[in-house]
Amino acid sequence: LFLFYQGKINESEIIFKQLISEGINDPNLYCNLAAICGINGKESEMYRLLVKALEIAPDHIESLNNLGLLYLNQNQEISKAIYFFKKALSINPKYFQAYDNLGSAYLEIKSYKKAIESFKNCINIKQDFLQAHVNLGIAYKLNRDFYEGIESFEKALKLKSTSSEALNGKARCLQEIGSFNQALEYYKKALDITPHSAEIFTNIGSTLYEMNDLKGSVRYYEKSLKLNPSLSAAHNCLALSLLLLGDYKKGWEEYEWRFQAENKILYESMLAINPPKFPQWSGEPIDKSEKLLIIGEQGFGDIFQFMRYFVFLKSTDINVCFCGPKELFELIRASRIDIELVTPSKISICNYSKWIPMMSIPKVLGIEYGKPLINRPYISASERLKTKWKEILSNEKRPIVAINWQGNPTHELTYTKGRSLKLEEFSLISKSYCSLLSLQKKWGSEQLAICSFKDSFVSVQKEISEILDFHETAAIIENCDLVITCDTSIAHLAGGLGKPTWLLLRDLPEWRWGLNTEKTFWYPSMRLFRQKERDNWTEVLERVSKELNSFFKND
Repeated sequence: LFLFYQGKINESEIIFKQLISEGINDPNLYCNLAAICGINGKESEMYRLLVKALEIAPDHIESLNNLGLLYLNQNQEISKAIYFFKKALSINPKYFQAYDNLGSAYLEIKSYKKAIESFKNCINIKQDFLQAHVNLGIAYKLNRDFYEGIESFEKALKLKSTSSEALNGKARCLQEIGSFNQALEYYKKALDITPHSAEIFTNIGSTLYEMNDLKGSVRYYEKSLKLNPSLSAAHNCLALSLLLLGDYKKGWEEYEWRFQAENKILYESMLAINPPKFPQWSGEPIDKSEKLLIIGEQGFGDIFQFMRYFVFLKSTDINVCFCGPKELFELIRASRIDIELVTPSKISICNYSKWIPMMSIPKVLGIEYGKPLINRPYISASERLKTKWKEILSNEKRPIVAINWQGNPTHELTYTKGRSLKLEEFSLISKSYCSLLSLQKKWGSEQLAICSFKDSFVSVQKEISEILDFHETAAIIENCDLVITCDTSIAHLAGGLGKPTWLLLRDLPEWRWGLNTEKTFWYPSMRLFRQKERDNWTEVLERVSKELNSFFKND
């Protein structure tokens, strides 16, 4: 052991093996030799030695803990890692290392509250254990308890003021609560200690991005990628900055990194299939006898936006097939987009030549800023449904304004945070000469029952609120005079229909809306109302209210 702790690994390994060969049946020997195997990357041998140690002494807590670590580090069968850590703790409840490792195992399975409890137990036993304080801060951050996270990182920094991990962690929590200047201060302190950390350069870039310093964010992402060219997080963030700045050529290239590692968002939430085995299309000519499979990805809004390229590709005589959510098929057919439609389960039994992720089409087609190839209306509802809703809404005596105020809250934990608003903000336009019609579904729809202007909505609002079908929603939109919405799928649906649409945007919008302009080349019928001050929707709705009176006066 003396040689081992001196760093003389090879010498200690020889001695441990010699002692075992001499018949000394001590679990500590096998456990120590297993640790050396772990250092040398011999995981199967490490496992065998730990099992042998436990055969000799089933309650050998170091072996139980190390076996748990082996499963944890392999990132497989985390439940087994948890089992061994818990068993070690059942033998010695004061074994603080096992509590720390148990917390890390819970982090892997995103059981953040259990992780927090485990790290706290570790700290209660050993209050000066730096890593446990850092890990607790990470757990709090992942659980979105940012102020508690800051407190944990501060305790870690009291133990070691030069802990780059604690400085970086505190900065990330500060960034999440909007204290951007303070976050930059701590990121730069961390960078002074670890000047070659690509992660910290990326974090600085993302902070500058949120501060609307897009060119600054690009510089830091590029610095990060010089240090680690394969860091997918930096590539993805760089893509968003470039696209928002209008540099579509470089932006599309970087956007391909969305498929890598922890940032893989292909088929997010909608499709759960593996990439097809046949070749991915990169723009080469496709024979009429061959089929191109387009696979939908990310949210409904993304699919609505890029459905336009079904029309374009069909016009070039490419035989297009779309794999996506079944609930969109009726709307696609009603839009007279004559393509084959399949669900993910059918891919394996169909014959295709090439495939492409839907949001890679702009890269392949060379879509430039301001030139989307197709910006005329390309979505429509069936005449039957349009007539149905024309009759239902015919009793409304005033113009109808459809509104939508909230997107999926899960999506807003990322770069779309801040895009939604409260229904009550629309009270400013409820006094205008119009009837309101809510298109809000699921999240946020409960606000309709308690808003102060319930009487301003159309008489059939209850019936409309129960409709979840996008095809029928499209028919309802066709019978409205105007749509006012935050940045959700409704914006893309209304824009694709060619309906006059006013889009309410936070000060830092998604990449597709660009900067500063009141119009968007994606949808000629759309007008953009941007926040002048972060989170100030009241000022935006005041402008909308004034414009609304003019809109109907001129209509």
